[in-house]
Amino acid sequence: NTNDVISVTQEVVMVAVKQFKNQQGQALASIYRESNQGMIMNVWSGDYVAPKYIESVMDYSFDEIQRKKLRCWICDISLIEGALEKASKTALRKFDKNLSNRFLQKFAFISRRSSSEGRVMLEQVIQEHGVQVKTFSTFNKAIQWLLVPDIDEEIWDQAPVLTF
Repeated sequence: NTNDVISVTQEVVMVAVKQFKNQQGQALASIYRESNQGMIMNVWSGDYVAPKYIESVMDYSFDEIQRKKLRCWICDISLIEGALEKASKTALRKFDKNLSNRFLQKFAFISRRSSSEGRVMLEQVIQEHGVQVKTFSTFNKAIQWLLVPDIDEEIWDQAPVLTF
């Protein structure tokens, strides 16, 4: 349902823009976008996601990033129950081919699984294209990393202290 909304904070509202289903009608991935903060999010579900569906979701996501000049991408794979190795190979080819754009700056995986060889390879390819990438166990941790700017400790140390 494209009327779904995930409210994170007052400033961040992820709006559902597209859902991908398999031939049996089961939802495989939902795409959310937050234009004010420049974010897109893929939430994957199910046991097995065929390469053709991965390609469709990624193509849609890359188009959105280009058209809307999005700078952050969240990929929630915490609900996928099956093996991710074939999916990783498909995603690897897509990332390597399509990531050379000047908009995307940060990419966050959400997963509770231990790191796999496929995910490590994906992270390396994403980083090779100049995009920061990290994996988080929760959505809130990922959002915090994506949206809170990194401030050097020295800047904090030099900041004036206000007392009232």
